[in-house]
Parts: sequence; C-alpha cells; structure tokens
Amino acid sequence: MRALLFVFIFSIQTCYAIEGVYTIIVQKQQEKAQTRWTLADWLMTKKKMALMDQWLALHSSHQIFELDLGWSEGGVKVSRSDEGTQEEYFGRQFYSHLFIYFIGFGYESSFIKKQMREDSALVLLRILGTSKQTTHINLVYGKRNLNVTTYGKFEQEFFGGNGALYILPFLGVKLGFYKYLTSSTRPQNFSLTGERFSYSPFLELGPIRFNLEVFKENLYFNATASGLQDNKQVHEGAQLGTSLSF
Repeated sequence: MRALLFVFIFSIQTCYAIEGVYTIIVQKQQEKAQTRWTLADWLMTKKKMALMDQWLALHSSHQIFELDLGWSEGGVKVSRSDEGTQEEYFGRQFYSHLFIYFIGFGYESSFIKKQMREDSALVLLRILGTSKQTTHINLVYGKRNLNVTTYGKFEQEFFGGNGALYILPFLGVKLGFYKYLTSSTRPQNFSLTGERFSYSPFLELGPIRFNLEVFKENLYFNATASGLQDNKQVHEGAQLGTSLSF
C-alpha cells in the first residue's frame, strides 16, 4: 500500500516537473522567436519605413509661405420662392489665400448684380497635402458681411471645408462646402441661414490654373417675429475663372 502511495506521489511530482520544464522551454522559444532576425522581417521593416517616408514626403511642406489669387465671373441664376421667379444676372468672385505652413488666412468677395454683395474673412487649416497645387483638404472657419438688396445687411459666421483632387499632374477637380450660421438683419426684421456647394474641374499650367466653377447656394430668409420662412433664394451657375499660385 505504501509502495502504491509512493508511486502515486512520485508520478504527480514528475508530472509537475515535466510541466514546469515544458513551460520554461516554451517561454524560451517565444523569447528566441521575438528576437530572431530573418530576411523576411528585414524586407517588411524596409517596406514600412519606405511607406512612412512617402507619407511624410506627401504631407510635409518645405515652403514657409504660399499665396493664392483667384477670380471668376459669369451668369448666375437667382430663384425666389416668394415670387416663383427665376432670373439671370451677372456675377463675379475673387479670393486671396495666404498660407504659412499649414495655417491659412483668406479674403473672399463676390457680387451678383442688383442682388447682393459679400465680403468674407476666413481662417483655413490644411489637414492633408502640402500646398494648393497638391491633393489637399482644408478646414475653414470665417465671417462674412452680406448685403442683400431686398433684405438688408447680415453679419454671418460660417464653417466648412475645401480641397482638391488631382487626377493627372495637370488635371483635377476642386470641391467646396460652406454652412452659414443663423444671422439677423439690422434692425431685427429677418434672420438668414444657408449653405453653399461647389465643384470646379481645372487645368493647370505651371502656377496658372484655369477652371470652371459650378456652384449652388441656398439662402433661407425667415421673418424674425413669426419665425416662418419668408423666402428661399437659390443662386446657381457656372463661372469661368483663373488663379495664380506663388
């Protein structure tokens, strides 16, 4: 009986000893595997470093300053919901943007003959790309002074974004979106909200860009006293333009 008990205890101890040795062997193998150098690992590391260098090259700018001037003009269709009319007027747009590394400051101005005039100051933050003449994305915040013939003057904040996608080294498309926050006229007769969408196919020759800007702007005028929508104006059109980058 004692012999059987001894054999049983010895077997258990042997099993624990074997398990402990196995655990140590596995741990050592894992440590060796972690520190093992192979040609495949070296090639993978080299590929990752090349991708990181490429990303940094695409998104790191060595230019301290960048100045961008642009202009466009053409017909603008103005639709009014209160009168059920649509008329076409001459319109023009101008902008200038100055970037210091990835921070930009801008001025934009536009007018539609006999309808409205707008002057805007804005701040831009480039989150992708190195310049206007690369594929890029900018976040935008600004404030505009808007003078509408039939409603008066508005001071309005807005936010949005713009950017460009190059399809070929000399060919691409520019995209933009602004959301206009609620603003009221002086005295408080009407409030205004709205948004603007645009896209511009362009052809680029060195620092000069030729583009066709297609845009649509929705403006919602509400009577302040009642809160009801008094009128929706839609401004849309396609304007030929050009810009110059320094």
